Amino acid sequence: MMEEASVLVSSAERRTFEEVAEAHLSRLENQGLKRSTLRGYRSLLHAHLLPMFGRRPADRIAEADVAALDRGLREAGLQAQSRRNVLGLLGAILESAKKRGWTAVNPVADYEKPRKPRSEVEELRFLTLEELEAVVRAMPDDELSCVERVLVLTAAMTGMRRGELLGMRWKDVDWTAKKIRVVRTFVGGRVDTPKSESSRRDVPLADRVATEMQRLWELTPYQADEDPVFAHPRGTGLPLDGSAVSKRFQLALARAGVRRVRFHDLRHTFGTMMARDPRVSMRTLQGWLGHADPATTAIYAHFAPNQLHAEWIQEAFSPPPADPEIGAARGR
Repeated sequence: MMEEASVLVSSAERRTFEEVAEAHLSRLENQGLKRSTLRGYRSLLHAHLLPMFGRRPADRIAEADVAALDRGLREAGLQAQSRRNVLGLLGAILESAKKRGWTAVNPVADYEKPRKPRSEVEELRFLTLEELEAVVRAMPDDELSCVERVLVLTAAMTGMRRGELLGMRWKDVDWTAKKIRVVRTFVGGRVDTPKSESSRRDVPLADRVATEMQRLWELTPYQADEDPVFAHPRGTGLPLDGSAVSKRFQLALARAGVRRVRFHDLRHTFGTMMARDPRVSMRTLQGWLGHADPATTAIYAHFAPNQLHAEWIQEAFSPPPADPEIGAARGR
């Protein structure tokens, strides 16, 4: 039998966990939380929290219940970071309930969250230039692939997120200044603002991408400033579906005989390629990728070359020059 919370609220103030969860998410929505983030929270809520706590009074959830939830998540095969995400949402919901007087304590606050072991640290995945070219060549020669081929190339050569690419309109492409203005996203069938303030940025428009976009503009019936760059060729002028784009990208990888990566890893392709260029600083790369925290960009730091350090090691391990006096003495 699970331990009950030691401090309960009055029956008049009592709310079920489902009620406090909905109140918490409604508050976040009113505060302008990104729809994609809110959708992720609701997914975690329905998959893991409501099945266990749905109709239970929020003030009757104790630390033992939190531990039981965590144990169940672990036994279900969820890794540490995924478990932390579920527990983090539970803690935020109960903290919100505590502030409203619906529970006297937050049992998640003092619960020791699972740590992410080194074995769970995911290796950075990206495509080499040769693999990227193979994938682009492997895409079929049809209306849809003509759009998606440019989409894949632009993703790899700008580092833009999938939603940012699908939200891009022709007016966001500055041909003269050779840059793309990232000012909106298209996620879940809706146009939204970028992920964060730092995500609102300009990214360089390389000549190859500009040329491919120009060809796409000449082919598409959607050429107005407000039209999406990557509109479905047989649709109603709406952007391509993000989920379908990722699935067809996987098919292109298979046709090209290239190892499996995610569409998002095209962003890592850009990050690693730019980090290898000694002219590109981590600060510049951070701006191009739209990272709010420099630590996020730091995952690419070990791809940056350092010729000076290599020269130091070369000098340290170089044999000393031969002493001509010693050589002369040996010759006598």
